[in-house]
Amino acid sequence: MTADIRAGIYDWMCTYSGVKYYPAAPDPRDVRIVDIAHHLARLCRYTGAIKTEHYSVAEHSVHVSYCVPPEMAFLGLMHDAPEAYINDINRPLKRSLPDYANIEKLNWVAVATKFNLPLELPPEIHAADVRVYLTERDALMPPMPGDTGYNGERAPVKILALAPNAAEYLFMQRYYELTRGRSSVPLVSLEGCAA
Repeated sequence: MTADIRAGIYDWMCTYSGVKYYPAAPDPRDVRIVDIAHHLARLCRYTGAIKTEHYSVAEHSVHVSYCVPPEMAFLGLMHDAPEAYINDINRPLKRSLPDYANIEKLNWVAVATKFNLPLELPPEIHAADVRVYLTERDALMPPMPGDTGYNGERAPVKILALAPNAAEYLFMQRYYELTRGRSSVPLVSLEGCAA
């Protein structure tokens, strides 16, 4: 599908690097690691219901990358990459938005295609995500007024609650560490957001 056809049917957003991105019709060619890092670093987890100034999806992703087998570390880092384009929707609301799951899947496919990742996240990623959540919950959130349904082993990570620029740097540092030797992926776009 060409950008001209998509422009007539779908709305687009302008990314940090200046790419026209269509969240409801994503194209892997529009996915940029600088956008993922920048956007995720500015998204606050838990809809901001935390005791610190900020805690980003980018920092969370770095933690997950350390809590999976080494061969899955890059996948752990990228597991929430679609949120760079469609936001971090809290789980209770996600369950009420069936179309969100479809859009999230479309965006994952675009990211996975761009970075040669599997189209389905393996159970190890989901398990690490929950363990990191439990550590985050203990460190960042007020006491839970009820059972969240998530219990078990905590991830052995230190929650830093970094400011956005520091979280973006941490994410990119981990990205470069994990992709050394992989085929290069363009980091910036020469395209603008002009209509």
